[in-house]
Amino acid sequence: LCLEKNYELPDGQTITIGTERFRATEILFRPTSMGLDSTGLGPMFDIAIQRSSKDLWPTLYANIVLSGGNMMFPGMAQRIEKEVKQSAPPHVKVGVIDVENKNFLSWIGGAILASTSEFSEMCITKDEYNEHGP
Repeated sequence: LCLEKNYELPDGQTITIGTERFRATEILFRPTSMGLDSTGLGPMFDIAIQRSSKDLWPTLYANIVLSGGNMMFPGMAQRIEKEVKQSAPPHVKVGVIDVENKNFLSWIGGAILASTSEFSEMCITKDEYNEHGP
C-alpha cells in the first residue's frame, strides 16, 4: 500500500498527498480522534437499525445502501461493513450495497417518490406549515 499519491489540480500543478488521505476519512469512524464528542459511523448504523422493530433488523442489516458524497471514498463500503459487523448482533447477516452514482441517490429517490400517486397525500400546504410548523 503506497501512502503517497499524486494529484493534478485544475491549474496543472501536481501535489502529493500522504496520510491525509486516510486521516480525513478516519474522522467519520473515530470522531473522538479529533476531540469531537460524537458517534462514529459504525455505531450510528446500529443505533438507527436497533430503533426499528426487532423483526426488521435482519432485513435492515442485510441491505445497508451507501448514499452521498462521503461514501465515494475508496474502500468505504468495505470499512463500513467491517465496522457494522463488529457491533451487529451475531445472528444477522450484514450486507453493504455500494452502487454507482451514490452521490445522486437521495435526489433519485426523491424523484421516484414525487412521481407516485401517494406523494400528494404526503404534502402539506404553506398555510398548514405556517400553522403547525416543522
